[in-house]
Amino acid sequence: MVSKTHEQPIIDASELTSNPLSQALGAKSSWYAPAPYRGTFKNADYGTITITEREGKLWFNLQSSEVDPDLTGLLLPWSRNVMAVCEIPALGYREYEEPVMKFRFVPDDEAEKVTGFWVNLDEESEPVLFEKLE
Repeated sequence: MVSKTHEQPIIDASELTSNPLSQALGAKSSWYAPAPYRGTFKNADYGTITITEREGKLWFNLQSSEVDPDLTGLLLPWSRNVMAVCEIPALGYREYEEPVMKFRFVPDDEAEKVTGFWVNLDEESEPVLFEKLE
């Protein structure tokens, strides 16, 4: 079960090497371990987001019944348990310094796997919860 709160503590850059989820899953040399973040996540109102790994990087694909077409983009580490959307090729979006959209992943109680994530789908929206499908 994913926590229904989206409040996240401010994370100091010194914490980037101590991501408990990545450590629990065996990421020793880097806090960025793609494996736990992969999977399909669903929100009843906004559709599904599938996260896959290609060449050591995470890519998301949003499939929605909304007017917007399906979107695919690159996710890169931003801070502990947070991935930033740095590229969306179909929209010509490319931002590495101040990305607008970030996925705030929620680990389970044992910090062994991801149960979902919160994301703002645009600059004015409230965070939306996507829960991982088993």
